[in-house]
Amino acid sequence: MIEEEKGKADYVAAVQDIFEKILASAGLKKRIEILENGKPVNAGERFYYAEGKNLYVAYMPEAVKETKVTVKVDKKLNVYDIRAKKYIGNTDTFEDTLKPGNVKVYSVLAYRVTGINGTLKSSYKQGENIELDASIKTDTGTPDRHIFRIEVYRDGKNIQAYNRNIVAEKGRAKIIIPLAYNQEKGNYSLLVRDVNSGIDRMFHFKVIGYGGTIR
Repeated sequence: MIEEEKGKADYVAAVQDIFEKILASAGLKKRIEILENGKPVNAGERFYYAEGKNLYVAYMPEAVKETKVTVKVDKKLNVYDIRAKKYIGNTDTFEDTLKPGNVKVYSVLAYRVTGINGTLKSSYKQGENIELDASIKTDTGTPDRHIFRIEVYRDGKNIQAYNRNIVAEKGRAKIIIPLAYNQEKGNYSLLVRDVNSGIDRMFHFKVIGYGGTIR
């Protein structure tokens, strides 16, 4: 059985090597390559999505144990581990660990996200709309399309009815959150997270009494 499995692995490696040479001879270059001990890791499923200057990669490995790998990008760019909400760096090579059942999702951006801009009032009345013009800050250039994750918290507890994802064209979006006329008064927090990079910002505000007659 061991010899049979080894034979299958050798066959797969030989076929992969042939395809690597065909792609190279055609002048085609991988934008992202995953290597183990210097050899391409091709087992598993990969999904790519390009948006403007940016690239997003999801990799579902067939790893049966923790495996140290080297990830190479075709040029030096800003790389993020989206699921870990981690900035890997401005690089074209980095180390990572594949784990069984753990999907890797990377964003490769032409710029670094440095923060989120926006201003809220200190308080809102029951029934009032919270309006926030949010935009991401970058170290250079104009951002492409991003996704903002919006969450509202009351005393540290998430109010799921307000959770949503909003498309931020060129890194900008107008966020509108309608408060109920019977919204519980007190201290609240509004979380805006840039899904593409994991960068987030928490805005704080207070809900006060409506002060009028509901018709």
